[in-house]
Amino acid sequence: MEIPGSAKSASRVVSVLFHPLIVPTLGCFVIFNSGFYIGLLPFKIMQAVYIVVFVLTFVLPALIIPALYLQKYISNIAISERRERILPLAIVAVMYSLSFYFMQRSGFPPILLHFIAGGIVSLVLALLVTLKWKISLHTIGIGGLTALVVYLTITYRLELYTYLMICIVIAGITGTARMIAGSHTPAQVYSGFGLGFLSMYISMSVF
Repeated sequence: MEIPGSAKSASRVVSVLFHPLIVPTLGCFVIFNSGFYIGLLPFKIMQAVYIVVFVLTFVLPALIIPALYLQKYISNIAISERRERILPLAIVAVMYSLSFYFMQRSGFPPILLHFIAGGIVSLVLALLVTLKWKISLHTIGIGGLTALVVYLTITYRLELYTYLMICIVIAGITGTARMIAGSHTPAQVYSGFGLGFLSMYISMSVF
């Protein structure tokens, strides 16, 4: 059955809105609004944290994609080819590691550092998988965000069931969008969510 053009257009919008690079910023929002103690920090400090996290984990990594495209390392901005994802993933993993070092030196709250560390682990595992097989980076991201919510709920007994439901809905919408766009198979979508969830949850529990 041919997929309508409107559905493909909607899938592209969803893919942009829930890009995996936005997950660290969304994670900060969840942590600050979860009832966890760092939500009591002054607004100006939280605002500064949002800005630093957004710039280091979204803006700067996002700039490498057009740069790689202009240098013809990738054939399209969406990086649809598996082999072309290897270099961007490696660069982003390094950038996230440097961001973690900067945040650690700047005295960021441990829970945020653990979340970023989990993101680095997810990136490294995604890179290793991508060497042999294409996996959904979008669902890895939302899987990690879902794991954060579950971790906070179980470990600190916070009532984050609304956030959990939102994450599940977003995961369903995003996974469906990636399949409609023809970017991934169901196996790649489900395995991406599983990898993102497990790597984040285990990382936060260990670190």
